[in-house]
Amino acid sequence: MSILNSINENSNKAIDRSERYINASVKYYKLKLFYLLTTSFSLFIKIIFIGSVSLLGLVFLAFSGANLISEWLNNIVLGYLIMAFILFGISLIIYLSRKQIEKIIIKKIAINYFEE
Repeated sequence: MSILNSINENSNKAIDRSERYINASVKYYKLKLFYLLTTSFSLFIKIIFIGSVSLLGLVFLAFSGANLISEWLNNIVLGYLIMAFILFGISLIIYLSRKQIEKIIIKKIAINYFEE
């Protein structure tokens, strides 16, 4: 009878330990999910703010550059066309190198998500 009691006691201890382990794992993954969500949201908000200010700066820079080219050429339309082609050229370069940009971004973000 004492063998059965010993087996029962050991199995109860194993059940208790496994329940504590599962509860601790659930808490850990909830905390990890919270961390990932907050860092992702924070990164998204920073990108929105920095991107909007940078875009506004790019617009003013493009207008001033187009005006400068217009003054050099004494032709307003030609100055704005040249600036448009320059911006389209930059956009084309970025589009053609999008795979390399994606790889760099994925490598940098993966560091946060797959920390052990």
